[in-house]
Amino acid sequence: MNAKQFIKSRLFIGIIMGIFCLALLVGSFQIGMMIGFRKAQVSYAWSEHYDRNFGGPRRAIMGMPIGTPQFMGAFGNFGTIIRIDDPAIIVSGSNNTERIIITDSKTQFINMQDKILRTDLKLGDNIVIIGESDDQGQIMARLIRLLK
Repeated sequence: MNAKQFIKSRLFIGIIMGIFCLALLVGSFQIGMMIGFRKAQVSYAWSEHYDRNFGGPRRAIMGMPIGTPQFMGAFGNFGTIIRIDDPAIIVSGSNNTERIIITDSKTQFINMQDKILRTDLKLGDNIVIIGESDDQGQIMARLIRLLK
């Protein structure tokens, strides 16, 4: 069997398909690890900067704040507005964990399909935030959707 016949054989095609499937499997595993690492990094940063962000010694065993979930969302949050400062919005989310949401000129505010202003947000409003966490556990918001 020469090289041209081997390349056209079922064995060669099977080997190539196997290598492709293995690469796809390893790639998807790597993406999952990157996402998990990012979530762990955000949770760690949030707990490390809790005192600075919220001004209270609320530490428990192993440095984690009391009542926090194992991992927090790395790319957004949802919850009820409990305080509005400029440029920060403090949101009480799941398990009563507070998150600081930072807004800037790039942040879009939406209610249903209508664009709204930051000043339209009130205490007690429920919002969904999409953005990216910084190294202090705060979310840099790119989209805030008012849920009414």
